[in-house]
Amino acid sequence: MLKLSVITVSYNAEESIEKTMESVLSQSYKNIEYLIIDGKSTDRTADIVRQYERKYNNIKFISEKDSGIYNAMNKGADYATGEYIYFLNSGDLFPDVTTVEKVMEKIEPEKPDILYGDIDVDCKTSRYRIEYAGQKRLKKLWIALGITVCHQAVFAKTSLVKERGFDESFKLWADQEWLMQLLKRKACIKACEIPVCIYDGFGASSQAANLEIVFKESDRITKRYTPVIYYVTKPMKYVLRMYRRWQKREL
Repeated sequence: MLKLSVITVSYNAEESIEKTMESVLSQSYKNIEYLIIDGKSTDRTADIVRQYERKYNNIKFISEKDSGIYNAMNKGADYATGEYIYFLNSGDLFPDVTTVEKVMEKIEPEKPDILYGDIDVDCKTSRYRIEYAGQKRLKKLWIALGITVCHQAVFAKTSLVKERGFDESFKLWADQEWLMQLLKRKACIKACEIPVCIYDGFGASSQAANLEIVFKESDRITKRYTPVIYYVTKPMKYVLRMYRRWQKREL
């Protein structure tokens, strides 16, 4: 049975950390190492986590200052000992108790570098599904257009994250840069049409105030890895971005 390292990055997450932990700890798949990397929270986050740490021997809790979410994710990867790794943010959930079991069954035969599934986005007033796998979304062209696969959809070989972690010069899209460099290296990537996460739709990259940062970082990634695609898709990107600004009421 393959070992999975689940990593939750948190900071002042007292309102959401417990439901995320319960979601991980209730999984029917039992070979899970659970790492919680906290940025030295000033609320009750650490107290809540330590209560669980005393009850469960598969939890490792690290609480110390960090320089941002990707720095914390890289720290988590350094501590991980599982063959595969999965990042589940505080506030995100597995859809049901068999989610990890279903995913690991898909991984086991071929052991791809990456396996990705679908996600449900929870926007508080409604929930909708993004069918990444059915659209075969994890492609260089999609990322170049800013139509992405979020990291909560991705299960990856831990060795790949340890070998080349997230580029911390990116504020919001280091996960997309990491995926793009794997695509460039022709990593073995498989899709499975299983909903793997209920994603909190109010994360930093989803907020209207951060749209321009996302757009700039997206351009930086595309220019670095696929300059031809960057220039060819520029007009289409402009239209897509106008639409997204309208969606976020930025116009």
